[in-house]
Amino acid sequence: MGFIVNNSFGKFSAETDTSLPNFSAESLMSLPSKQFGAATLDGDNVTNYEEGHWSKFDLDKSTNTINQDGLIYTRSDKGFQFTNDEDSGKTLSIKLHNAAKTLSQVFTLNPGDTMSRDGGYSTVVVVPKGGTEEVDGVVTVIPWMDGWRSSDPDATADNGNKKFSYDMGGSGNGTHGYHVEVLPAAEYVIPNAGNGGSDNGGSDNGDNGDNGDDGDDTEEGPNYLLYGGGLALLVVGGIMASKMLKK
Repeated sequence: MGFIVNNSFGKFSAETDTSLPNFSAESLMSLPSKQFGAATLDGDNVTNYEEGHWSKFDLDKSTNTINQDGLIYTRSDKGFQFTNDEDSGKTLSIKLHNAAKTLSQVFTLNPGDTMSRDGGYSTVVVVPKGGTEEVDGVVTVIPWMDGWRSSDPDATADNGNKKFSYDMGGSGNGTHGYHVEVLPAAEYVIPNAGNGGSDNGGSDNGDNGDNGDDGDDTEEGPNYLLYGGGLALLVVGGIMASKMLKK
């Protein structure tokens, strides 16, 4: 996937030894579910949000996070964690927008899936139901998301390391706003109708080998025409032999 780097964001100036507050995915684990910021999390304030669909919906709890036109607005140094309830029966999607809503990225979660972001980095990690971040986590780099932490030495934009940061401002301490949008839920369809792909496994057509005669199983009776013809030849032959003997 190609990345578009947008350098139009401003940055807050800060000394290198001054660390900005970070709302990491790890710290989110200790929070009660379904909470964030000074905003109110309900269907009246966040478009398409249904509490019963989510077992966890956590964002920054400070006044940096607010409701805005049906979306949630927060800062790039603030992380989140969202988990689609395993009993929701829905496919849920989250769309992240840059501050100007000119760039975006969509993430889709099946029941039991989790997506999270450490506010220090420019990445989002999606973990499938029953998986772990270390083994099963899928890392996506958000090309317009600034990370205030420095990248790990071995982290690049495309090597699957979640500890990667785009440094838009050049100092490693830039921040900017971004939006979280909840997209309309869709009915979850179990892959292959839940039968491991054997829905049309050929068993319905496996009996056709018995139908090579178009299904007509009637036994054929004796061929009387053939028998009659043979009898006639026998009679004619007998008559001719009798005449020859009389001569």
